[in-house]
Amino acid sequence: MSKFETGDRVRTAYGSRGVVIRRMGFGWLVNFPKNGLCLEVAEQDIEKEGEGQ
Repeated sequence: MSKFETGDRVRTAYGSRGVVIRRMGFGWLVNFPKNGLCLEVAEQDIEKEGEGQ
């Protein structure tokens, strides 16, 4: 089972919020609606919104 699913809201280690699109390479393709970018983010650099310390 994947850690994330399409549509999950996530936050990157850098504080940006985005939405998971799909698994890609060694990470996840994430859409960042605030600036309109879609970027690949390493799995260890993202967590689901509401999780974490």
